[in-house]
Amino acid sequence: MFKGNPSLVVGVFVSTALLALAGFAMWLAGTKGNEPMSGYSLLFERDISGLSLGGPVYFMGVAVGRVSSMELVPGNPVKVQVDIQVLATTPVDTGTYASLTAQGITGVNVINIAAEPGQHAPLPEPEDGYPTIPVRESGLSAVLAQAPVTVAKLNNLLDQLNLLLGPENRESIANSLSRIDEVTQALSEERESWSQLPVNMQALLVDTRALMRDLASAVNNLQPEIQSTLAHTRQAAANTEQLTARLDQLISANEAEFNHFIENGVGQAPELIYDLRSTLRELQKLLRQLQDDPSQLILRPPNDALEVKP
Repeated sequence: MFKGNPSLVVGVFVSTALLALAGFAMWLAGTKGNEPMSGYSLLFERDISGLSLGGPVYFMGVAVGRVSSMELVPGNPVKVQVDIQVLATTPVDTGTYASLTAQGITGVNVINIAAEPGQHAPLPEPEDGYPTIPVRESGLSAVLAQAPVTVAKLNNLLDQLNLLLGPENRESIANSLSRIDEVTQALSEERESWSQLPVNMQALLVDTRALMRDLASAVNNLQPEIQSTLAHTRQAAANTEQLTARLDQLISANEAEFNHFIENGVGQAPELIYDLRSTLRELQKLLRQLQDDPSQLILRPPNDALEVKP
């Protein structure tokens, strides 16, 4: 029947082969192509070279979808938005995170999704676009992402080592080592003295114990005298308390007389002091007169006496 139309035979053969190939590919992918899919967005702040459109997306190592689009997001820094389509049955929530993982040594990168343990809330639905799954660096990618910082720190460390091992510092280190050598040599020469140190410490401990025993004996001997002194002190305190009580009684019994003395006697004290000062001045005059003419104390001629010449 097909002998008169060979082109038809070739077309049927090619169509059958293509359908078989498509069915085989769908069988390898583990899906028949009619499962519902869900879209999510990932934001990368680094180079995603090796990731391509249609690239596989894995959830904990299991293929669940593919990369549907990649585009730049302007800003500072510039980010790369990667949209993915995964099976709707994939457990994605706020505990889910994505990472860029290298596949083998070929330089091909794939998206790997993982989840933290425990129960988590669903991802919030944005007004437009897909829900965003946070991105984390993991494995070799994390090491490579930190490589520039690590290299900068190593360079700084090498610079500090260069400064430390400069000519001046090398000389200082050499001097310090020589001094340490001198101290070590001096200590080695004093080995005998150091060996006697434990013996001297033991003798010191023995003397200290003997001194403590002597002090304890002296305290025991002085204890009766100390107790007697304390008894006398308590007796003196009791006598003082009795004297104070008696003074209080005396003042209470003669309160009117004390008040009269304070009001009248103390008020006359300035006048009494003035009279005493006047009396002292008169005595001083009398003493000066007696020093000048002591005979006046025996006989003092009257002022109107008449002197008779012989």
